[in-house]
Order: sequence, then C-alpha cells, then structure tokens
Amino acid sequence: IEPANHHFSAIQDMIKKDLSGSAECYFDSVDVRIVGGKQLIKYCRELENAFEVQIDIKDIFPLSVDPKADVKKAYAFTCGAPELLKILEKEDGLLRRSLFNDNVRDYLGNQGAINGEMENTIITNPEMFLLCNNGITIVCTGFEQIRDKLVKIENPQIVNGCQTSSTIFGLRKHPHIAKIQLLVRVISTENHTVSNSIVRGTNRQNQVLEESFEATLPFHQNTLEPYFAAFEGGVRIYYERRARQYNNDPLIKKTQIVNLRI
Repeated sequence: IEPANHHFSAIQDMIKKDLSGSAECYFDSVDVRIVGGKQLIKYCRELENAFEVQIDIKDIFPLSVDPKADVKKAYAFTCGAPELLKILEKEDGLLRRSLFNDNVRDYLGNQGAINGEMENTIITNPEMFLLCNNGITIVCTGFEQIRDKLVKIENPQIVNGCQTSSTIFGLRKHPHIAKIQLLVRVISTENHTVSNSIVRGTNRQNQVLEESFEATLPFHQNTLEPYFAAFEGGVRIYYERRARQYNNDPLIKKTQIVNLRI
C-alpha cells in the first residue's frame, strides 16, 4: 500500500495490536499486509491447484526457447496415462476441473467424431494412441524435474488437451488405460500474455471462434465470471466463459446460461 495512506496504515496497526494483544495469541510475531482485489483473486485461484504429485516420465528433452519470450523453461516428454491421472484426479476421485480454467472449451462429450475416435483407439488399439494423438500442453508458474521424474508443478493449467484429458479420465477404469502413452509439453511462465499466446496457438488445429480467445483474457476470468457467480437467490444466471462449461451440471438449465456472444 502507499505509505501516505494513513487509513490503511491505521487498519494494519489495529489488526496487529488485536492479534498480538490477544490472551490466546499463538504467534511470536505478527505481520499484517493489505492486498488488492486482483491479487486476492490470484491467491484463491492458485489454491485450487495447490497440490503436489510425482510423475514418472520418459523420453524428456528441453525445448529451445528465445530468452526474449519470457519463458523460464519448457520441456516435452512422454508418460503413461496412469501418471497423468495423478494430476487429473482429486482425492475424492473427481476430475480436477480447475486445471482447465484457461482453456477455451470444456469437455465436449464422447458423441463427437474426435472424442469418439479417441475412445475407440483406447479401447481397441491402445498402442497407437501416442502416434494418433496430439498430446497435451501444460502452462505453469514453475516445475522441477529430476532425472525421469517430474516432482513438482506449480499452478498448472492444461491449456490444450481438455478433450484428451477428459477422455482418459472417463476411461480410467478400463484395463487398456495402463497401455496408453501420450506426449506432454510443460511450459513455465508467469507472463499472462505469453500464456494466452500459447492458448491461441495450440488451439488453432480445430475450429475455434475468435470470441473464445477473447474470453480467456483476465477480465472475463477474474471479473465477469465471478460477478455472475456472486448473485444468489431467485433464478441464477451463469456466464459460460468456456464452451459447454456447465454441460455436466444437471441442475443448470440452458436458459440460465449466458455466453459472450449473447
């Protein structure tokens, strides 16, 4: 905060005094800091993906990136589907949907041609999956790699590969899932512009409307979507920032959904 803002300084001093002077104070020292709304939202979003897993990887190699690109490091590797599931599956057995917040689409279901073919490959010809699938791209703020293990990924987002990830998760109990190998790119950057460029570039293979990329900008994710979610009571309206974002929620009717075009 600005040193000249005496109002905020007084609030800090008051909170610090109350905590330090409490009869049940368990702290050796108290440091009070005030953060803005955008920073608070950033902290909350990071908590959604605050987990650590160790992934066994194969065939890893670094990707050469220009220092001007503002990318810390980038690697490509192959791994088995059971290893990817360590990232995808939460402790309660559900899909970790927060991994796809920066994606342009949600899972489109297995009725479409692409996802249907993907499922068919897993079930009938799992050895060909690595050659037939484009793999997934993960953007994160940092990661650690030691030999053939990825030991830590900080704040990961699967910016390309939501369909692949969701299909693998849906068939996680199938006996052939252990045979599935896939290609993964992991890119470490804290620059949102760079991250958004990766989202645009990796999602150009299939038809994506320009408005879908507009909806990945911070305003839509950090302001407009939470604004809709803040209203309670009556008939709720939901902002569909990503295509088919609420398709898996049977309690939300299509008449309650508003997208960018509307």
